[in-house]
Amino acid sequence: MIMRWILTIVWAVAIAFVLFAVRQSRAQSKTQRRLKIYSPLHEEKRTILRGIRSFLPENWMKSNRAATFRLRASEYAAIRLGSVVVPALIGYAVRGLVGAVILGVLGFFVVAAGLRWRQRKWMADAENLLPDFLSGVAGAMRAGSSFQQSLALVAKETPAPLGPEIQRMLRRESLGVSMDEALHELTQRMPWKDLELAVMAITIQREVGGALASILDNIVKTITERQRLKREVRTLTAQGRMSAWIITLLPIGIGVIIWFLNPTYMHPLFFTKNGLFMIGYAVVSITIGFFVIQRMVKGPDL
Repeated sequence: MIMRWILTIVWAVAIAFVLFAVRQSRAQSKTQRRLKIYSPLHEEKRTILRGIRSFLPENWMKSNRAATFRLRASEYAAIRLGSVVVPALIGYAVRGLVGAVILGVLGFFVVAAGLRWRQRKWMADAENLLPDFLSGVAGAMRAGSSFQQSLALVAKETPAPLGPEIQRMLRRESLGVSMDEALHELTQRMPWKDLELAVMAITIQREVGGALASILDNIVKTITERQRLKREVRTLTAQGRMSAWIITLLPIGIGVIIWFLNPTYMHPLFFTKNGLFMIGYAVVSITIGFFVIQRMVKGPDL
């Protein structure tokens, strides 16, 4: 009886802490909210049913997933569907319906995590190339080239993934798409703040005029400093982030391995009242612990 009261108090305190952390993370100033309204990516984020509409051909080619994986929407959907069906069939053949559910869910999340990791790596590679690219464009403009000519010259010398995306943008512009629309589409295919900042400055300069080369130099300095701070923050929080993932995935991985090696050993955990209570307690505790650690090691939004 005493143990139940202790567990109830611990859970209540943990849930209150999580709710407080979520509320604090959502607390933003009016200025930040107003700035997001004018962001080129704001309209895309607020699109209703964007998850379904993103697979339409006209929307898919503007998405970051199309730029990262170089796949059609149907091919990407087939990969996501296969990540569930194939492991589920293997699990059903080995351990029946329960094995199918476990491996199907596990396959879905493992493939999703792998695809997300590939997207983040692709974005990080492009982000690291952006300062040198903008510096090259500024230098070419000082040498007498126009903005479009400077983009074309530097894009040829810029490796993937940034170079091919700039060349694709220039091809779109040569086919009749306006430069502003082509730049906006570029920020959709490569959605990160540094590129958004550069595109915003270029768009404003094209409307009001000014020395674009000097503006690009200032943007390069800002981006370089932001990237340096971001690397420092990730270095300082690396241990905490890794601890959160290990603590979360270790019991799940060990449980799946034991289930497939010796299912009778795990039978009381899934088919008894006390076992189901233990599973529920473990899921809630692991989830709360993961979000608490993530909140503790979360750095500033750079």
